[in-house]
Amino acid sequence: KQWYQRRVAITAGACFKSPPYTNTENFAPHGSDSISRDLDALTGLSHATNGVERPDVVRVALVGLGRIGVMYLLNITQNPDTRLGYVVLSPRQDPALLREKYNIPRDVHVTCDLDTALTDRAITAVVIATSTATHVDIILRSLEAGKAVFCEKPISESEAGVRKCYEAARTAALPLFCGFNRRFDPTYRAIAERVKRGEVGHVQTIKSVSRDSPIVPREFIPRSGGIFHDFAVHDVDLLL
Repeated sequence: KQWYQRRVAITAGACFKSPPYTNTENFAPHGSDSISRDLDALTGLSHATNGVERPDVVRVALVGLGRIGVMYLLNITQNPDTRLGYVVLSPRQDPALLREKYNIPRDVHVTCDLDTALTDRAITAVVIATSTATHVDIILRSLEAGKAVFCEKPISESEAGVRKCYEAARTAALPLFCGFNRRFDPTYRAIAERVKRGEVGHVQTIKSVSRDSPIVPREFIPRSGGIFHDFAVHDVDLLL
C-alpha cells in the first residue's frame, strides 16, 4: 500500500512539458475521502500571476473517473502546469453525485458527453483513464479534434490498435503519450542508469515481482484486458 501511495504522479504536464513533472510528495492515499480533502486544500492553488492565468498552462479534459481516474483528478489539480477544464464520465455515472463525492470545483465541467469537451477550443489536452477497450476510440477522436493525448496503458489490446493510434498522432503532429509511470520513478531510473553505465556487470537475468494494491474491484477484472495486458506491461516496458 505504501508503494502504491507513492506512485509517481504522471499528469498531462508530463506529456506536454519538459522536463516531465513528477511528484512523489504529498500523494494522497487511494480513496474518495482523502482525495476530496486534498482537492479542498488545492482549490486555491495558483495557476495565475497577478490574477491572470499563465498562457503556458495546459487546459485538460480528464476522461474517466474510476479507479485510476480519481488519481489523475488529484494529479491534474495539483500540477501548477495544468488546469482541469472537464471531467468526462461514463453514461452510467451521475455527474452531480460525483462532483459532490470528489468535491470537484464548480469551474470544472462534469459531463457524460465527450464531444462537449473535444469541441471546446480552450482544451488543448485529453487525459484518458478509462478501461482499455475504450482507449483507441477516444484517442482517435481526441487527435481528430486537435488535442494532445495522455493515455493510461495499454494504448490498445492489439498491436494493430496501437499502431493505428500512433500513426494518427504522427499525421496530426500531436503528442500521444502512454502512461508508463515507472519510467519516471527515480528509483527505477537510477537502476536503469547504473545498468547502462555497466556498474552492475553483464545482466543475464531480471526478476520482477509486482503487486497491484489495493485489490482491484471485481467488476474491473472482466474489462481489464487480463493480468498481462493490464499489469505485466509495466514489467515488460521496464525490461525493454
